[in-house]
Amino acid sequence: MIDSAATVERHEGRPRGPLVARPRLQRLTVSVAAALGGPGLVTLLALTSVSHDIPALLYILAILTATGIGGRWAGLLAATASFVPFAYYFIGPTHSVSLGAEGVVAIGVFVVTALFGSEAVERQRRARARAERAVRTSRQALDSARRLQKAADALAVALTPHSAR
Repeated sequence: MIDSAATVERHEGRPRGPLVARPRLQRLTVSVAAALGGPGLVTLLALTSVSHDIPALLYILAILTATGIGGRWAGLLAATASFVPFAYYFIGPTHSVSLGAEGVVAIGVFVVTALFGSEAVERQRRARARAERAVRTSRQALDSARRLQKAADALAVALTPHSAR
């Protein structure tokens, strides 16, 4: 039982979802690029005189984006790629690995926010995938039910005696 609409879309080369039909290597490449590229771009803010609040929010955004594209592991890679430059460039004393009490709190909040946000995005991603599978299964079941109904109707017509006029 194949969903004919899904078959047509696959044959025409259009993916059913944003990442469903992409080859595995391409998804991995895009995931790693998002996981490392986003934090890398945010780290360029170290060359400016911006306060540490903006990069922290942008790092979180980069982590959530990487999770949305590549899943939990891409999000964790982005969190790791964000943590070190955030601590080094944006938490005082800057350009140092030592942290004061305020820096420890900032890093703690950053890590907790990144992990919880990443987990929330991953759960939403998985729920969407389950819902899409359920819709496909329902469509296949409906198609089967329609075909069975047509067969039952044809049998009923064939086996029902017709009255002569």
